[in-house]
Amino acid sequence: MDEDVADDDLQMAVVLGARANLSTRRALLYVREGRVRKRVGGSRPGRRPNRPRDFDLGAHAILR
Repeated sequence: MDEDVADDDLQMAVVLGARANLSTRRALLYVREGRVRKRVGGSRPGRRPNRPRDFDLGAHAILR
């Protein structure tokens, strides 16, 4: 049973190491190419606030 746990830990370490390596390589490629990803949306200064929506009325209309 201890061998199974050790194998699972080893597999998890390999997966996490591969993921970290991929993230690092991807970041280096972006730096090397001079590209910077722009943020697409979300909560940022200068963006419009969310529209007020009446979710209860919408749910009532769907169920009607």
